[in-house]
Amino acid sequence: MKNLSFFLIIIYIVSFPHLGCRDSSKLPVEPNNSTNVSTSTIISGTTHNESFANRRNKVVLVLFDISRSISKDEKEKYYGYFEKNVMRHLKINDILFVGRITNNSLNEPLLNITLEPMKSVDIQNDNNNEFYRKRAEAKARKKHREQLREKILTIKKQVNNWLSGETDATDILGAIRIVNQAFDFNDADNYNKWMIIMSDMMHASNNYNFNNLKLTDQIIQNIISLEGESQGGLPDMHFINVYVCGAFTISSITTHELHNFWEEYFTACGAHLIKFSRTPLNWDFKE
Repeated sequence: MKNLSFFLIIIYIVSFPHLGCRDSSKLPVEPNNSTNVSTSTIISGTTHNESFANRRNKVVLVLFDISRSISKDEKEKYYGYFEKNVMRHLKINDILFVGRITNNSLNEPLLNITLEPMKSVDIQNDNNNEFYRKRAEAKARKKHREQLREKILTIKKQVNNWLSGETDATDILGAIRIVNQAFDFNDADNYNKWMIIMSDMMHASNNYNFNNLKLTDQIIQNIISLEGESQGGLPDMHFINVYVCGAFTISSITTHELHNFWEEYFTACGAHLIKFSRTPLNWDFKE
């Protein structure tokens, strides 16, 4: 009987070895139950700066259309897209800019956060042993996470406040000129550059109102030429990838005409229009 029991135990262990494994490398990863998922994603693996030395960082500019033509439901979707599709893709050393599209877009404030890595821990202790080092690192890591969390919550709160307001006009062309502020810094060439526009893309200002225009090829070229001749000319958008989320029209302009205008415009500025749609597709933030 004892031999039979021993034989059955051996079969059980051979058949299901993972059930008795205590090697931590074999155990499943414990899910993160934090309510702030984007924060936990950003701050993971931030103990040593050298962990990010070989990764190309990104700078992201997000523009929100808060004009009256955007419904409350649509603005709530914008916020959801921002939280899920933008914030969760940010990593240490990335830079985020956020602006809004209004009747005076070019003069609107531009929010900015940089997700700095955790600073090196300097242990002030004669013993300098492993216990004090780990304790100091744990304390520094906790402080770093709190700082990142505060930055993230502040910008999310401001975006939420913005989306609760509305303006009459939609100066999208003026808002796009903000790229000259967002992407003009000393180390900018070492970053991947992304612009995400959450808008119906129906520009409406004193100069042009897409609701009253038929965007023929000739009119498109005329608008681009006039923008190029205006003060400051066309914005320099070379090496910038553009995503558009929320584009739609209920006027005489067809969706094809609207897409055609913006594709021609961004090409003239040197940018690459990657996606142009009503709903968000997967953001492909390639490193």
